Amino acid sequence: MSKVVFELSDGVDGEIQLRDNEFMDFWKMVFVRNNKLMGPRKDQSIGSRVAYPIDLSLPDTDDYHREYVTQVNSSIKKIKQSGWNWTQGKLSKESSFEDCNRIHRGFTTYFWTGCTDHLQIPFDKLLYIKYQHVNFRSFESKFLIPWLDPDAEIMQGNVDPEHPRSWYAWERDIKEQLNNINAYVHKLEDNCLSSARSTEIIDQWRKFNNKNYEFISTKSLDWDSKAKDQVTDDVVCDWDYAGLLRSNSKLCSSDPKYNVYDLKNILGKDYEKAWKDYDSPANWDITNTYNTTKGAFEIKPWQSYCTRKIIRPWVKEYNLPTSDQFIAPITLGHIDETWMEQNFFTEYAWESDRTMIKVDLI
Repeated sequence: MSKVVFELSDGVDGEIQLRDNEFMDFWKMVFVRNNKLMGPRKDQSIGSRVAYPIDLSLPDTDDYHREYVTQVNSSIKKIKQSGWNWTQGKLSKESSFEDCNRIHRGFTTYFWTGCTDHLQIPFDKLLYIKYQHVNFRSFESKFLIPWLDPDAEIMQGNVDPEHPRSWYAWERDIKEQLNNINAYVHKLEDNCLSSARSTEIIDQWRKFNNKNYEFISTKSLDWDSKAKDQVTDDVVCDWDYAGLLRSNSKLCSSDPKYNVYDLKNILGKDYEKAWKDYDSPANWDITNTYNTTKGAFEIKPWQSYCTRKIIRPWVKEYNLPTSDQFIAPITLGHIDETWMEQNFFTEYAWESDRTMIKVDLI
């Protein structure tokens, strides 16, 4: 069986024992490719960071708040001025999670469909696209969109640069503005909004497992692929693994023997973030995968607990399927818990700004 070995910027080495299945064969191909072309992202630390007792207070972020709201609303204005439709309104000055969820769903729907920021999808069809992890490709859109919402105006794929609904017009008029909306909504959520749920999952996991860790600082792998906004991938690094999930439902698992997961690569939100943001799991863009992977990973020892004890009861409230193949993330393998206690669950780990500087497959 294969392993991923990694090195942190302070010289600490670690290793991940990988699972052995058809998805992992594909994942390893993408990992090797992206590691060769880009290497790990080193400009900022990727992972989760918590210290106890928890302080949910935020520093003075009023200036950032105003800037982020202005950036989002300016991009919405430019989209409308270009002649493209936008029905989701603008961000308010207060910008609650509800506002951010609404605006971000406009972004995801536009990027997913290429033609609109809103689809009126019947519930049975919503379930289909959610649980088939449908990833709208341009050649599929002209069939899927009318099926989901007959009133939606589909992208024509016209090659005439002057056609108002051509892919040229999309690239020219709104793609950059949509990426800007996405980036600044995320910055607003991450830097200016405080959710009591942001640390609740880890806190419950500590208590459930009788772990008295005062400091937690895990590291994850992403690639050096970001644009200037530090959110959008400026280099194509995700690969479509097609029907592998449908052929093996056990790829997604809440089994506690796993604590390393495929890095999320989605337009919308995974179930954990949606829960933290007070969103609804019934929305089409709440999912853990769109059948693509970047060949990167997250180390999350609390993920199994989160899926079983928090996400599953929450999703059940909406009368949605709750089996692992629908709500659990894709599992990659396991990292030794004793190693994490020595290297992730210490005050030094929490205070340091370590990054993952080197990875390899053996």
